[in-house]
Amino acid sequence: MKTQNNREQAIDATPVSQQRLEKRIDELARQGKVRKGTGTVPDELLTTCPPKFSSSVLEALLEERKSGW
Repeated sequence: MKTQNNREQAIDATPVSQQRLEKRIDELARQGKVRKGTGTVPDELLTTCPPKFSSSVLEALLEERKSGW
């Protein structure tokens, strides 16, 4: 992995077996903390355009900061 300064940096990640990961996801699903996906993407997601908004979140944030919130 490269950082902003184009230096190599190791990623601190513990390898987990697929079986162990599935067990953990099943446990979290039973607890109601996550919902397991179906493994497919709904067709509507790929065929419909996202909604249009009159202003952007960035513009609203900057306006809020100017007003001294």
